[in-house]
Formats: sequence, C-alpha cells, structure tokens
Amino acid sequence: MACAILPVNAICSRIAHPPLGASSSAEFFGGSVTRFACSGRKWSTCAVSSASVVCSGVKATTSSDPLTAEKLQEKFGRQGVRFVDVAGTPATELKLRNGSSARMLISGAQITSYKANMWHGAQEELLHSVRSDSGNSTSTSIRGGIVLSFSQLKDPLSSILPSSSSPWRVEAVECQPSEYAQMTLTNYSYPEVGVGLSPRGSLQFKYVVTLFDDSLSVALVVSNTGSVPVDFTGSIISHLGVSSAGGAFAVGLKGYRYRSLGKQKQSGFDASKILSQIWKPWGAPDGNRGTLVEEKSGRDARQELEDGKWTVESEDYSQLQAGMDRLYTTPPESFSIMDRGKRRSLVVERHGFTEFCLSNPGPDSQLRDWNKFVCVGPTQSCQSVRLYENREWRGAVTLLNPGTSDGEPIQ
Repeated sequence: MACAILPVNAICSRIAHPPLGASSSAEFFGGSVTRFACSGRKWSTCAVSSASVVCSGVKATTSSDPLTAEKLQEKFGRQGVRFVDVAGTPATELKLRNGSSARMLISGAQITSYKANMWHGAQEELLHSVRSDSGNSTSTSIRGGIVLSFSQLKDPLSSILPSSSSPWRVEAVECQPSEYAQMTLTNYSYPEVGVGLSPRGSLQFKYVVTLFDDSLSVALVVSNTGSVPVDFTGSIISHLGVSSAGGAFAVGLKGYRYRSLGKQKQSGFDASKILSQIWKPWGAPDGNRGTLVEEKSGRDARQELEDGKWTVESEDYSQLQAGMDRLYTTPPESFSIMDRGKRRSLVVERHGFTEFCLSNPGPDSQLRDWNKFVCVGPTQSCQSVRLYENREWRGAVTLLNPGTSDGEPIQ
C-alpha cells in the first residue's frame, strides 16, 4: 500500500543532528538511532551522529570541494537519484519506478519540477516554473516551483536564508526506487539580530525532500546555534500549474476564516514577502520549539471579524480568482486544489506552520503566464516565530496526488 500523508517527524527522521534539548528518542528524531515507518512498514535504519549521517551505505561529511554535478553524481548518484548540470548549476533528479519524479536546483534549494503518475497511467507536471530572461546568457534564473521564503521580523526584506554566495550542500541521499527517494541539504546563515554593533545570530538549516509514489514532502528545520534569539516569518510556497486561475477550486476550507489582502502588485513568485510586510505578528505558542509572539486577544479578533476585515469561507468549493491574495490564519491541516480543466486534484498538507496563503498575481503583474498557476503554501505571517538559542523550529508541506494510476479521474 502506498504511503499517503507523511508526518513531519517521519519526513525528517534521517536528519543527522538530534533536536537541541531533546531528552528522548521519542522526540522528533532524537536518540542515536531512528527508524522510518509508513503505512505499517519499517524502513531502513539510520545511524545518527553529530557529524554525519549513514543511510544505506551513504555517508555525508563536510567538504570544501567545488559543488559540481559531476562530483555529486560520483559521490551520491545511484538508481533513482542522479545529478545533472542546468546552465552551469547542479541539479538533482529523483525518480521512482512508477514514473513519479522531482527535480531540484541544489544551490538555491528550489524544486522546479514534480511529475506524478496519474489515473490515466501517464505522468503530468504538477508544478509551474519558467525560466526568466535575465539578459545574461551565462546565467539562468527559474521562477516558480517550490520555494523557501524566510525573513527577519525587524526587516521583512532581509532574508534569514543563506545568501546566494553560500550554496546549499548535499548531506545525504537515500533511495528505494519502488517506494521513495530522499535528499537532505544543509546550510548556515548569520542574520543581523540587532542594531549597530549588536551580535549576529547563527542559524543552521536542514532541508529534506522526500518523493513517494503518490506524494512529495519537503521539510525545513531551523536551529538557532547562536547566543541570541532570532525572530522571523516564513513560507514554503508551491506554484501549482492549473488550466486557468478561475478554473481551479479550493476544497475543504468551508467554515474557516481568511482575510483578503486585495490586489497587490507582485510577481506571484514570492507572495510570502508581501504578506510579511503587511501583517504585524500575532498568535500563540505552538509547542514547536519556536515561540509565536504578540498574541492578539480574542475580543480584538472577534471585532475584526465583525468589522468585515475577516471573512468566513461559506462554500464547499471555493473558486479561485485572478489576482486573489488570501491568508487563512486557522486553516485545516489539509485541503485540496481541484482543477476541472486538467481533471485532477492535489491535496496540500501543512506541518508546523499555523497559516495558509492562496494567491495569484493577476493580469496587473504583467506576467505572461499569470493565469497558468496559483500560489499555495503554509506560512507564518501573522504569527512570527521567536527562535531562542539552542532551540529549533521545523515546518513542512506535503503535496499528495490522489489521482494515481489506480485512482479515479475528476468528472
């Protein structure tokens, strides 16, 4: 039986470092040995240490060698996992025996393709990505796909993610082509956390991408290895390909409240930065080793709802619209995007995040392809995260394809 929805602790069970402050192996992926189980199956055992991770004979260690596709293929390549060069940038391709595949640009940790095996037996691309015209033939820029966007609370335009001069590195890969393929990337960042001569923060990132026969899961773990707290907002945004923005529907959001941010001039490829600039943080602690700050009282929240600032979704099938920009602050753990034009649907599930955003750039964006995708993803925009020293925060999103070859088409 195929794996369906994968809990975040299972997604990240192969990450090398145990959570800082964890006291038992039951917490996330603590302890010296972790096991990975799904649908009742016990998968491979991974020995964990503070310096490396060993999975099915693959051992990743720190290296100062140049990041090239050829060297990555030599070290990590295997059946179901290969590394290729895309306009001078190393990329990885994960592929399973049923035909499902995913491609990711390693340097920026950007997933540019997810092809799933559909009900009719062929594979279809579920993400939308395009090459942008940078005017420089020696470089390539790809917009869309699945992107990470995390910003400092004090400066929404200042990312806490590693800069382009510090590319992500492959830490480990594992693949059983009939069931799954998984890759772990790592990186570090040193964001400014104060003014003037205030100390800088130190953050460690682990990004785990797991491809199953019926789903794609991505998880990000942020560890504060510095000596000062870091406040941030962030999102994992998926650009889903659709027949048309108005021909897609969100299913499963009835009864949940959202706020429409109106038509904002934006590219659509980084909607979370628009959200983080507009919203002031508010929320409640979530027990995710990061603290959500500035809680708004229930009375204030109810007053905003009465004033019309918030809307409660009243439709079982909510039609998406060109230029829409919605933020759901108390969403369900999962909902579906249904596209009647393409006769398919996709389940989007969040882990760790407390909010969801739905958007489309609309015709005002002057993007030629604005009507071919919608931006969907879990986010922390209203509720920022305060990550204290020696703590970690983790969030993930799963794209589940219910229209596998043994499923039924949308009528």
